Amino acid sequence: MQHARSSSLSLSFKLVILNSIVIGLVIFISGYTVKEYACYVVNSGNVTGPQLNAILDHFLVQVSILAFVIAGLVHLFILKRIFAPLHKLKESIQSIQNGSLPRKIKPSKQDEIGELTESYNALIESLVDIQKNQDQMLKDLSHELRTPLTNLNGYLEGLMKGIIEGDAYLYQSLLDESKRITRLAEQVSEFNAWHAREGFNIPSFHPISAEKLIRQSLYGFELKFRSRIKTTVSVQPAMIRVHEDGIKQVISNILQNAADYDTGRWLSVKGYVKDGFYLFAFQQEGKRIPPAESEAVFDRFYRTDISRIEKTDGAGLGLAIAKEITEKHGGTIYLETDGKIHTFYIRLPLENS
Repeated sequence: MQHARSSSLSLSFKLVILNSIVIGLVIFISGYTVKEYACYVVNSGNVTGPQLNAILDHFLVQVSILAFVIAGLVHLFILKRIFAPLHKLKESIQSIQNGSLPRKIKPSKQDEIGELTESYNALIESLVDIQKNQDQMLKDLSHELRTPLTNLNGYLEGLMKGIIEGDAYLYQSLLDESKRITRLAEQVSEFNAWHAREGFNIPSFHPISAEKLIRQSLYGFELKFRSRIKTTVSVQPAMIRVHEDGIKQVISNILQNAADYDTGRWLSVKGYVKDGFYLFAFQQEGKRIPPAESEAVFDRFYRTDISRIEKTDGAGLGLAIAKEITEKHGGTIYLETDGKIHTFYIRLPLENS
């Protein structure tokens, strides 16, 4: 705050000094020139009284005009030097309007214009990041779509040419590929919808019991887990204020991951209050995730080496969507792993926070 005040004074101070110099220059040129000319007129001839006043008035007008022109030119030159970065900003903004991303502008002064330039450079960096993310997402999306579309095209072409005959197994395979494309489209749409939300939609956030939230979420996976994964649940009673469907989806995405990549046939679900937040912890033994990639698992279309080799139903968007939803709640989601034992944490504000 102190830096902002000092910088806000600096440009005003420059303009005050500039205007003072210009005014002083006009007064000095006019006064000094009139004085010297008056002395010259008096000394060079017998000029006195009204004639002297008339000569000096006429000369004063000429000198004043000349002084204002000189001062104006000095004023214009200095102002151009002061506001030159604004012209660069204007040209750069025009290039953005024309669809190209300009380079960052080097701040030339430590004043308001310098701060504006730094803020503009930060905006350019954000735009570059957005463009890179969009380009990467398009590449990832095309990569994810290529396999199911290639399979569909191959099967349909074979059916059309009579190379292969349709049967229940083939039609089921075609249906699976079609559903995979549909799931991918739905996940991309869902990710973009949460990503575009700004702030809290207050009416859609309601207090809910953490126990109830976990119980309802696990109920949907009861059949999947019954014969494959032994689940233990320990949840501390507490109320959290959330978008219920959104947080249920976060938990469902975590549980779906547990079902897809389980190797230990067990899952521990815990919930407890810590440092004014409520933490859900989902721990299991699963397929290898390198500890160095514990943050990358939340990137769009992230796949472990194993999931790239083995056929999975996921599109690599589930955890990215979970991260978006959690962050829109003012919470965080993260993974702790030693490569084999994975613990996903969901950290959410309590109702009264």
